Amino acid sequence: MSSSPALIQLTYSVADVARIFGVAPSHVWRLCRSGEIPSIRLGSRILIPREAVEHLLASTGGEKSEAGGQR
Repeated sequence: MSSSPALIQLTYSVADVARIFGVAPSHVWRLCRSGEIPSIRLGSRILIPREAVEHLLASTGGEKSEAGGQR
């Protein structure tokens, strides 16, 4: 019996990224359209590379939010 290697998720859907960041999917769509979040269009789907999400998460550590508090 051969075991197949586990697939590594390389991209996230807009809904996935919205859940990760705790924002509305429409906000993620806007960020993708503006280029603030790199994205890939496959047909009608928008996919966000895992590396882009990880980069965004890493870059938010310790920065102050617009309201002046810690994120």
